[in-house]
Amino acid sequence: MGEDSEVTACLIINWNNYNDTAECINMVESIDKEHLEVIVVDNGSDDGSGKRIEKNFNDIEMVFAEKNGGFGSAVNIGAKCAIDLGADYLWLLNNDIILPEDFQLRPLINEVDSSTGLVTPLIYHDEDREKIWFSKGNINKKTGETSHEWYSSLISILKSKFGSSPNFKSAYIQNDYIPFACAILSLDVYEQVGHYPENYFLYYGDAEYCRRIRKSGFEIKTKTDQWVEHKVSSSSGGSLTPIPSYYTARNKWIFAKQLGTSNRFYSHFIYWFTTRLLHRLIHLEIQGARALVQGTIDGFKGEEYRGRYP
Repeated sequence: MGEDSEVTACLIINWNNYNDTAECINMVESIDKEHLEVIVVDNGSDDGSGKRIEKNFNDIEMVFAEKNGGFGSAVNIGAKCAIDLGADYLWLLNNDIILPEDFQLRPLINEVDSSTGLVTPLIYHDEDREKIWFSKGNINKKTGETSHEWYSSLISILKSKFGSSPNFKSAYIQNDYIPFACAILSLDVYEQVGHYPENYFLYYGDAEYCRRIRKSGFEIKTKTDQWVEHKVSSSSGGSLTPIPSYYTARNKWIFAKQLGTSNRFYSHFIYWFTTRLLHRLIHLEIQGARALVQGTIDGFKGEEYRGRYP
């Protein structure tokens, strides 16, 4: 199938956040829309934001989930809609992503081929444009830890290049995993690998799904001559608040079980938990500290899917 007939479906998930979602839709609609469908999945919002989006944007596919089944459930709902529309690629786009004025989708799509199933651009912090939020994703199979790696050698180049696409020619970085904040996924790969895991609800599902993609023989790349910005933790309210605290702690246990990690997981988790708990207490994030403890308990007990939050 040639470029002229390929269809990409952009999937944006909304949960009680009209402003970010509307801004994101407007940004997507400002780029070349030929062969691009926009799908918005309202993930059980109870503030009326989904209905407002449906009313104000007539040229999108609006899907209402019956309940908030988490990020994975919304991805699978959106992927089914994309397949029904005849799309070849799914562009997963968080509503807290900011696209630069010269953003180009086609170079990202062109990286997806018979060996590459998933591609992301570089992702910056929106409040610190000299700081990369994501360039490379690593998974430590012994501890179950996932990490975003950035390269200081890139920073100096990017400083001088900000305001236009960074001049890395067409270089790319190989990953163990990428966050699904801005990612192009081949729907052929999606159908081969299967549904995005829903048991995580939020956080770590991306690492698990990427693990399955790589296990199926596909590469996962960061394309370094494309970039976007991320309003970090916009939808969950910040990394120290209850929702990310709970699900990060709980889902570390789920992911470690999937990896079959060694006893190093336990010692690493104790260190991780202690430092994160102290950090929340120092910043007087008492609710976040409580959620961290609750997530740890529920993870140890093997709890999955939607937990105590939201």
